[in-house]
This record gives sequence, structure tokens and C-alpha cells, in this order.
Amino acid sequence: MNSSSRLTTILLAALVLAGCDRKAGDTGSEAPPVAAAEAGDSDVPGVTADEKAQRGMGIELAEVTAASVGAQSRGTAIVIDSASFTVSMADLDSLRAEAAVAADNVRRIEGLYAEDGNASRQSVDAARQQNSSLRAKLAGAESRARLDWGAKLAHANDAATARLRADVESGAVTLFRAEFPDALGAAGSLKYELLSSHHGPVTLEFLDRSGAIAQFAAGESVLLGFRASSAPDAAFRPGERVSVVAGAGGTMRALVPSAAAIAYQGRMWCYVAKGTDRFDRVAIDADESSTQGYSAGDAIKAGDRVVVHGASLLLSLERSTSAEAGAGAEE
Repeated sequence: MNSSSRLTTILLAALVLAGCDRKAGDTGSEAPPVAAAEAGDSDVPGVTADEKAQRGMGIELAEVTAASVGAQSRGTAIVIDSASFTVSMADLDSLRAEAAVAADNVRRIEGLYAEDGNASRQSVDAARQQNSSLRAKLAGAESRARLDWGAKLAHANDAATARLRADVESGAVTLFRAEFPDALGAAGSLKYELLSSHHGPVTLEFLDRSGAIAQFAAGESVLLGFRASSAPDAAFRPGERVSVVAGAGGTMRALVPSAAAIAYQGRMWCYVAKGTDRFDRVAIDADESSTQGYSAGDAIKAGDRVVVHGASLLLSLERSTSAEAGAGAEE
């Protein structure tokens, strides 16, 4: 090979190598953004705020506690007017007394007619007709009372139920009719709590299932009682509608305070403190909640600290930081 051919070969090889180096350089410059995006996608959402920023936002923390969480059903409880109950029971008792008198009158007149004819056939027929009419009215009134107040209060066959009826009439016990969208199963063994903005949770006593027409076709209606002595500061107006929760005992789980929950993108979240200046945004289960708070997932443990004041400001800071980071990446 002459010198001219050798030079041509060297130049061609140098050009090929230069082209390969340029491609390698282009590939290396594109790799970091891709790697950064993958790392960002796997990160837990959250925000960093130093001590000064936390003071400015008024950040307050509370410790996550453990409590028993079981199956729950939320419904609406309506306060029953005790005066209406008293009038209804008085009318029912009066009708029962009239029916008893009519039955005795039939037996007396039939006896007189059979023995010596001192009673006419017409008197016997009139007494029987009156007795039948009162019995029919009594049957209707008792059926209505069972639907409105439950079989226990409608009949009051035992001393305990008689005392309960007297307490309702005196105002010592307030009646509630609670309606739930789902069947309660063993309704008598559940725990019932009222959720009112006027005062804290109030525990109610199960009295009986109610046969009154409920707004939920597949649901259930129960009659509950509240004793004024158990919460003297609580007061309810006849016809008032209050949220009620029926729940059964469950397993011990970490509960996030209700004040820590914030809504974002169709879900419920809370901020969990990680160290002194990092706050992770963690999803919580809004369907599993109680008067004590929201059920936490595996990412939150009892003893963790969550933001109960200033969480919405942390969310705004997180969103603005993410928007700035996105704008910087585009530039």
C-alpha cells in the first residue's frame, strides 16, 4: 500500500470514530432526565418545610393512636317527639280499656239472656257489635304502635319496659328512629353513636327494630333511646335529624385524627412527619372511619405524628414546588 492510500485509510477511520463518539455523547446527555423521571415516579409524595416555614403555616402535629375498628354503617337518626309518643300511648291504653269493658259487657248480657231472659236478643247483638268494632280498632292501633314504637314499647308487658315507657313520657329518655342504607344483622348487639356538631359523640341504647317505612328499600330502621343522665349537656329537638353510626367491635388498628384528613384528587390524605422538616402525603381509607378518626394503612403506625393544623397549606406548598420543578425541567 502506497503512502497516499495509507493516508486515505487513516482519515476514513478517524471520521468513523468521530461519528461514534458524537452518538455516544448524545445518548449520555439524554439518559439523566429519563433516570430522574423514573426516580421521581417511585417517590412518596410530600414536601419539605423548615422550622421557620412551619411556624409561618401554623403547623401542629398529633400522635396517631390505636383503637378497635370494626364494621360500621352510617345512617340518619330522627328525634321522636315525646309528647306525640305520650298521646299515642294514652290513646292506646284508653282503647284497650274500652275493649276490655266491651268484652265484659258482652259476657254479662249473654249471661242474662241465657238465664232468665232479662236481656233481649237485640241487646245481645248490640253488645257483640260494639265489642267487635272496638276489637278491630284496637288491633289497628296496636299494629300502628308496633310500627311506630316497636313491639316492646307498644305492649310494655314487663316491669322494665313499663319503666322505660314512663321515662320516655317524663322526658328522661329521648327516642330516636334511626335508618340505615344496609341491613344491620344482629342489630341488638351493635354500638350506636350519634354524631352531632353541638356536642361530642353520644351513645344510644338499642330498644327494638322499627317497622316504619324507611327511605332505604334494602336498609333497616331501628328504635334507639338516649338517657339524659348519661350526657346532661346534650339536648335534641323533636324532628331533628342527626348522623348516627352503628358499629361492631373489631381489631386494633392505627387511627388518624379526623382533623388531619384532607381531600385531594378524589381521595383522602394526611401528612406524616418524617424527621424535623419532611412531610410525606399518605392516603387514608375514608370508608373505614369512626368517631375517633380514619383507619390508617400499613404506611402509618401508632405513634407516628400527623399534621392536624396547616395540612392544606402544606398541600399548596407541595403543589407549587412540583409546578416549579416541572417548569425547570422543561427549560
